[in-house]
Amino acid sequence: QESGSYYAVVVNAAGSTQSDSFELLVVTPLRITEFSRDPADGQVEQGGTFTLSVLAEGMGTITYQWESQILGADWAVLEGETRPNYAVTNASRAEHQGNYRVTVSDDNGSLMSERTLRIEVSQANSGGGGTDSDSDGDGVANAADNCPDVVNSQQNDMNGDGEGDACDDDIDGDGAFNDEEETAGTDPRDPNSFPNDSGQADRDGDGIQNDDDNCPDSSNSLQIDLDADGEGDACDADIDGDGFTNVEEGSAGTDPKDSSSYPIHGSDSDADGVSDEADAFPLDASESVDTDGDGTGNNADTDDDGDNVLDSDDAFPLDGSESLDTDSDGIGNNADTDDDGDGVLDEDDAFPLAGSESLDTDSDGIGNNADTDDDGDDVLDSDDVFPLDASESVDTDGDGVGNNADTDDDGDGAEDDIDAFPLDASESVDTDGDGTGNNADTDDDGDFLSDEFEMSTLGTDPLLADSDADGVDDGYDTFPLDSTESADSDDDGIGDNADDFPFDPSETLDSDEDGVGDNADVFPFDVSEAIDTDSDGIGNNADPDDDNDGYSDAEEIADGTNPLNRFSCRSGCFSFDIDESSNAKALSDGLLVIRHLFGFSGASLVSGATEEGARTTAEEISIYLDEASGELDIDGDGESKPLTDGLLLIRYLFGFSGDSLVNGAVGLEATRNSAEEIEAYISERVPSS
Repeated sequence: QESGSYYAVVVNAAGSTQSDSFELLVVTPLRITEFSRDPADGQVEQGGTFTLSVLAEGMGTITYQWESQILGADWAVLEGETRPNYAVTNASRAEHQGNYRVTVSDDNGSLMSERTLRIEVSQANSGGGGTDSDSDGDGVANAADNCPDVVNSQQNDMNGDGEGDACDDDIDGDGAFNDEEETAGTDPRDPNSFPNDSGQADRDGDGIQNDDDNCPDSSNSLQIDLDADGEGDACDADIDGDGFTNVEEGSAGTDPKDSSSYPIHGSDSDADGVSDEADAFPLDASESVDTDGDGTGNNADTDDDGDNVLDSDDAFPLDGSESLDTDSDGIGNNADTDDDGDGVLDEDDAFPLAGSESLDTDSDGIGNNADTDDDGDDVLDSDDVFPLDASESVDTDGDGVGNNADTDDDGDGAEDDIDAFPLDASESVDTDGDGTGNNADTDDDGDFLSDEFEMSTLGTDPLLADSDADGVDDGYDTFPLDSTESADSDDDGIGDNADDFPFDPSETLDSDEDGVGDNADVFPFDVSEAIDTDSDGIGNNADPDDDNDGYSDAEEIADGTNPLNRFSCRSGCFSFDIDESSNAKALSDGLLVIRHLFGFSGASLVSGATEEGARTTAEEISIYLDEASGELDIDGDGESKPLTDGLLLIRYLFGFSGDSLVNGAVGLEATRNSAEEIEAYISERVPSS
């Protein structure tokens, strides 16, 4: 038969009808028809030539690939040797002695040669050996010896490959080395005995291994099996399975590949081609079969097998036990253990009739392939590290254990129950509880001192807010390493607890506990004395004239003068002759006073304002005026000012009197506000002329 499109035309008295057409492809199985070598005995002289040839037939384009096994090495592809002939023009033992095979391929598959071709390259004669030398001493000259280096006096060569059995690594030429056969337990001297994984696993050479071939001894590369009985058409005696052998059908003139075409035995009353004994309707030419025995022939019956499924909807219209074949594999769903053909047994398949689905992890009726949340944990599969485990969705440290089960979610070595940041591998401790881990926090203990400052400068503990445990955090503790102190109110470097004068930076101790600090106490160890105004070594309490002005303290108190100021006395204690020139003048003494009251000092105080006297330096004059500051309060308002007291003095020294003396120069709080009082006060304190 030829490949092509075929259809049938049926004609009877009622008319004619044409069947659907079908394509017939006549397949030529791939096979090697000739495999040979030249020279035929495979014996080649050193430097000689040899040619290996293969002829094959098959479908479409046929290609070739030669391989060699030189001197017992592994098989190797001969690069570029893809023609039906492999020719060598300068043979050498090292490069060409060994076994050769070829793989041919067509549009349907590939096939390796069942046997190998052996090439023996003779060695060049050794010096002095001559053509009659016998290297192995077996009585056969090298030139004629099929094993020149191995004793083989009988010259046995079982596979006729030109290499004697004594030196042939594949004695029986079955493609399996002798040592491989011995290991596998097969006979290295029997070409029909070989290991299962040798080249003989495809006896018919159709490219299908024997164990998988429905005709292991007949080429059937397409594995066609018309009647699906497990026996391929190439070796099936009844190809169409109609109960008549192919030979019987050939003799009867029926088609051995059409189950409805078979020899008829006996009478055929209705001449429908079916014998009466096989015809359910022997008198009705339009019917011959009644599958369900309901009295209606299959041609007229809309449900041939009586399974209540219309033939038009029935995948198996002639089988009452089946009607569906979801995966179209030819096996009905009732018998099929995998109805949808997805590789998952129905008993394990949540969707046995849907080939696109087999699992429904969360049992929500939507298969995992379509379900965007397979485990139903409300986390999309695309965001779920464990899309099939509803109890887990996150694996922070990527260790394969979900966070719910993982005792160390971030994999930082700190268990979650003691990890302040269980999802952050870079942090685990937050000493001050401020939400920033210690690694990133510059003030771990939250004492308002940086960790670096605590370690490098203070020497305090950066993880302990109160290093000296005195109840005051380091940032507020002036003495963070001294538990007895925390404050220094006067910043004198002595803690308030140890400082007798915590608010006076000039004092820290009061040795005699008299309320006067040692620094100010002239008699620090004498509780009865603290001041010696006149520095005469007698404390004021014991000294009857504290300021040593010649008037006793009692007299001064009675006079209303200051017993602690040597310039304050009834008369003769203070003089407005500032430079001690024996005269009080406006442009010297008056000017010195007003400059002093304006705050002048140094050269600016005395420049051009002194005469020759006993007190002329700026330092001497400043000391004198500072000590006599109370005497400079001419108007008695409690303050010494340049534009009242200073002005009154200059006016007086210039000769002013009466209203011209005091006008605009007396303070609002003055106790001496009349010209007479002012004049009397000043006149008592200037040298007599």
